[in-house]
Amino acid sequence: MYHSLYLQKVGEPTVRINTYNEWKIVPSSRPLLNPPPVKEEYVDIPGRQNGPLDLTGTLTGLRYGKRTGSWEFYVLNRNQPNDWDWYDKFSDIQNRLNGYFYNVWLEDDPLHYYVCKLTVNSWQSPKDYSRVTINYEADPIAKDSPGGYYHA
Repeated sequence: MYHSLYLQKVGEPTVRINTYNEWKIVPSSRPLLNPPPVKEEYVDIPGRQNGPLDLTGTLTGLRYGKRTGSWEFYVLNRNQPNDWDWYDKFSDIQNRLNGYFYNVWLEDDPLHYYVCKLTVNSWQSPKDYSRVTINYEADPIAKDSPGGYYHA
């Protein structure tokens, strides 16, 4: 298990990417999505001694903001004759992901997916391997996928 991400482009169900199978990139740590921040609501009441009144979740229930974060992947530099050069791989990753919305499944959790806007943040290329960082901005709540990967 490489802890790949399974990606399906929103609105184009035939565009499917497994990050390991497609590009041979491996996460530097197990990919997770950061928890969504709670949208807090405060009201200043003149003369109140205890500071602003916290109305978070009182009228409409708790509301959440977008999940944001990034994943760092190791990219094996060309080590087999049919492998891509790192710059071709970088170009393909950028062209296919940067700014697009994808349904994202974590390999460890095939029954849920997140709708994410993905952007390629950085690429570093030391001698033996390269690293690519992909940022995400995801909806706060995971969606059910009873059929597993690619069943949005």
